[in-house]
Amino acid sequence: MKKNKIITMRLQKVIKNDTISLKKSKGEHMSKILEPTYIYESVDKIPFEVLEKNKIKGLIFDLDNTLTDYNGVISKEKTDWIREAKARNIRMCILSNSHRQKKIRAFMKELDISGLNFAMKPLQRGYGFALNLLDLPKEQVCMIGDQVFTDIWGANLFGIISILVRPFDKNEEFWVKLKRPLENIILKDHKQYKADIKKKKGNK
Repeated sequence: MKKNKIITMRLQKVIKNDTISLKKSKGEHMSKILEPTYIYESVDKIPFEVLEKNKIKGLIFDLDNTLTDYNGVISKEKTDWIREAKARNIRMCILSNSHRQKKIRAFMKELDISGLNFAMKPLQRGYGFALNLLDLPKEQVCMIGDQVFTDIWGANLFGIISILVRPFDKNEEFWVKLKRPLENIILKDHKQYKADIKKKKGNK
């Protein structure tokens, strides 16, 4: 356990140093391509007014740590939000990098949402598939997910609005945990991110 902790700390240090170098070499463009359009605490905290303002009629969802925990359980609040979205005639689909097809299919059946697993985000193939499912132009579609280097990066490359939500299940895979400090570095100048940090400090 101690050895793994040391390895994790070293890898996080390497990632941090690489990010600083990347920002210096790539400049503003690289920073923007990884930056979400909006940040919210969770899916059920996303105001429908924001979607209406941006004329969003279709949503592409990540699954793990966005809608469900890693056991495939979704909260009542998120379920209610999805039902409200459906009542507003918002189209939805799932775009997950997970290879656990059985779990994903069970979730899609439960909420009557189509989708794709093993999507290999941020590669663009999955986003094209999702766009075809929604049958909408890019301008009316938004990606919602919890990871900068898959969900947000892929959405920005694809040319659609991106919403980052906070991860809530701490039982993440090892490689996902390693990327979280790097995400914080990238997000530190985002207006909503800074406001959230200030709010949390004020609540202490």
